[in-house]
Amino acid sequence: MIFDMSRGEHVNALPRLPSRGGHQRAPRGRLGPCVCCTGRREGWRRERRSLRHPPVLVVHVRNGPDGCTLEVLHRPVARQPGCFVFVGYPRPLAGSRVVKLRGVEFYAFTAPHEDTIQVAVWRQLGDVVDAGYRQPGDSSPFNVQQVCTGDSLSPGRIGARVGPLADLYQRKEFDRRAWVYWESFWVPTTLAGAKASAAKPLFNLATVAPAGAEAQRNGPDPAQAAKTEDTGTALSKAEAFSEIYRRNVWPGLLSRSGPGSDPFHPMVRIAVTAIDMALDLLAARSLLDAACGDAAWMVAAVLSRRSVQYTGVDIVQHVIEENQRSFPSHRFLAADCSSNAELPQADVVFSKETLNHMFVEDAVQALKCFRRSSRYLVTNIHRGAPNNLGASKGHHAHYVPYDFSLPPFNLRKLCQLVPINHEDWTEFALFAL
Repeated sequence: MIFDMSRGEHVNALPRLPSRGGHQRAPRGRLGPCVCCTGRREGWRRERRSLRHPPVLVVHVRNGPDGCTLEVLHRPVARQPGCFVFVGYPRPLAGSRVVKLRGVEFYAFTAPHEDTIQVAVWRQLGDVVDAGYRQPGDSSPFNVQQVCTGDSLSPGRIGARVGPLADLYQRKEFDRRAWVYWESFWVPTTLAGAKASAAKPLFNLATVAPAGAEAQRNGPDPAQAAKTEDTGTALSKAEAFSEIYRRNVWPGLLSRSGPGSDPFHPMVRIAVTAIDMALDLLAARSLLDAACGDAAWMVAAVLSRRSVQYTGVDIVQHVIEENQRSFPSHRFLAADCSSNAELPQADVVFSKETLNHMFVEDAVQALKCFRRSSRYLVTNIHRGAPNNLGASKGHHAHYVPYDFSLPPFNLRKLCQLVPINHEDWTEFALFAL
């Protein structure tokens, strides 16, 4: 049921303009415009009111131990234990996307607006693993919860050593009913909030960019980066990562790029949320993915539903060749981002856990490379990380935490996009390059 706030009544469909048939004259003896013109004017007025105050859907969520049910209501209801209400839209607005949950379909914002809350959808691990690169079935249980300050959407690197995800990747029997993050969106909780939030994003480039000394940062500085210590291997970067792919060293279930690239892994699902936010925030039409790995999750979860010019970059030549054969409608490029590579121009660069596998000197050079291609970077960070520890990580493939707002990277952080784990201070953030 749709509630039209402009008229204060329920309607079953959006207003339509009257058909362009022949004129219907006003009754004899009465002055005024013809009946059909009057109808058209009223249709135009309704359409304008509808654009100013879009109709909304009131969605009632009932949570239980085995998942939740959603119901579209005729009117708002008082909050009850285990239940809450939010407001969605029956048609797309700027910065919104469609959400489909077992027969209930609505549009919600990809980023915060005034008077909105972040709502996360959780799926059961067994269902999303079985679905692979597909959406879980309509009968699959799900949970819908408000995301509060301090909530973690993904198990941290310490916590991931135990629990259902660890059991899954160790090929042990895992808890198929464990809840894992799937997606999130921002919605108002009141009709008044729905009316206001439709036109007022909480932040944009004019409001998130810091001013004063913070805006004067000079970017990556190789002189501040600690020198790389002996890696103990004679393999080059390209050879090392080629071996990882050939020998399947990183034990992903579906992706040879590692567990963090499996389509159901929380790091992938949170990355999808961050990409949606950034593309809409920047009105971006092109995306440079460095490094893309086998790119399967990106194609399935992002490119299948967004019109964006995509270029995937990776250091492993044979992976790029396989990607181009698998996804011929997208562009792939073999390049070492930590060298003086010339990358194509893009509205935004996306990099998930790639820089964390580089020595700090290489990561500095990669950011300098990104700066020649784009003005913005979306990546994951560990807030407050001691960056120069990345000089002694021992091998090209070892993972180290970085905070790109600190030396030697010195990037200007525009905003946090989405938190990952509160315990280890991780998040996806948007940076100015």
